[in-house]
Amino acid sequence: MWLILHSEGDISARWAYEGLHRFTHTPIELLTAEDIEGATEFEHKLGGIGTTFKIQLADGRSLSNETVSAVLNRLLGPSPYWLTQSETSDARYVYDELYAIYVSWLSGFAGKVINRPSDCSLCGPALHSAKWAHLAREVGFKIRPYCQSTESRLRSSETTYSDETYRVLVLEGEVFGTPVPNQIQSACRALARSTGADLLGVELSQLPTGDLAFTGATSTPDLPNGGDEFLEALAHSLSSPVAT
Repeated sequence: MWLILHSEGDISARWAYEGLHRFTHTPIELLTAEDIEGATEFEHKLGGIGTTFKIQLADGRSLSNETVSAVLNRLLGPSPYWLTQSETSDARYVYDELYAIYVSWLSGFAGKVINRPSDCSLCGPALHSAKWAHLAREVGFKIRPYCQSTESRLRSSETTYSDETYRVLVLEGEVFGTPVPNQIQSACRALARSTGADLLGVELSQLPTGDLAFTGATSTPDLPNGGDEFLEALAHSLSSPVAT
C-alpha cells in the first residue's frame, strides 16, 4: 500500500492519487492530518527491532508498517484546528507534540518516503526566500536582485521580467514540467540535491536577455505540471526499494 499525506486543500495530492491508479495496481490511500488525528488508535513504537506504527482510522481503515510500503509526503503540519479553533489552553502544546510525532514517524519509517521531514519542515526543505536565492546562485542559476521587505520575496524595481512562469519538477534527479535548456535542468537537479529534496518544484521567469532567472522553489510543488510522464516516474519511485 502507498500513502499520500497532504494538508487540506492540496489539489495536487488529489491529482496524484487519481492519476497514479493508471500506473499501478498497488492500493493507495489519501490522508490528511485531520484523518490521522481523528483516528481511534495511533501506535508508534521506537526500539531495537526498528520503528513500527499502527493506525486505526475512524472510518474503519487500518494502516501499519506491515501494510504500507511507501509514502508521498506533502504534509505541512498537524491540523490547523489546534491553533485556530481549539479552546483548550494546551492547544499550542498539543500542536507541537503532534508535530513531533509526525517527524518521528516519517523520519523513522523503514519504507520509501518521498520528502522526509527536514530540520526546518515536516515535508522536505522549506527555506527563507533569501536562502533559496543564495543556494540557487551557488548551483548556477541567474537570480533576480534580492530585496528584503515586509513582503519577503524576490523582486526588482529596475528590471522587467516576463509574466510567464516556468515551472520545473525534479524527482530524484529526473526533470519534468516546462521544457528548459539542459543547463537549467542541471541547476535544478543540483538545487534539489543540495537541499536533500527528493521532490522539488523550481520556478523561473525570463529576463529581457532571454535567459531564465530563478524566482523560487518549494517541496510541495504543483504536480499536474509534470503530466503523465511525471506520474509514471512517481509510480516507479514509490515502488523502488529504499536507497541504502
